[in-house]
Amino acid sequence: MSNITVSIQTKAARERFVDALRRLVRDLNDDNFDNAVTKLPAHFQELIFDCCGDTHSVSKINELVDAVLQIPVISLTVATELSEEMIARLHDWVSTHSGEYLLDFSYDASLIGGALVTCEGRFVDMSVSHLMSDRISSDSIRTSIFASSDSKQS
Repeated sequence: MSNITVSIQTKAARERFVDALRRLVRDLNDDNFDNAVTKLPAHFQELIFDCCGDTHSVSKINELVDAVLQIPVISLTVATELSEEMIARLHDWVSTHSGEYLLDFSYDASLIGGALVTCEGRFVDMSVSHLMSDRISSDSIRTSIFASSDSKQS
């Protein structure tokens, strides 16, 4: 599956790939494999040939659909839409440190920066707004700010 997760890094890309595979299966009823595959985007064609090899059967393609749908997802809520380069960098980091996952993005400008992360039922708030809220509400911060002001007034 690593061929797949190198090329398909997000849940949205997985959905497009699975839709393409299902169209391929449908088209195989009316066409031969090579003709049916050429109707798909080039990058999907490469993935299909890499994964299916010389086996061009509906059952092999359905196995590929099942395997792709089993790839776990990490959900990230971020402040702004990410560039393709940033998505690729995040995916590479996740792959290196955690294994094969797809990324699923949603957006919330109130986060300021960072991310809310949900993976396999676990949630972590790594947003800037959360960190700032913790720091500002901390008694030690308020004390140190006002202690500095008090010492300057003396």
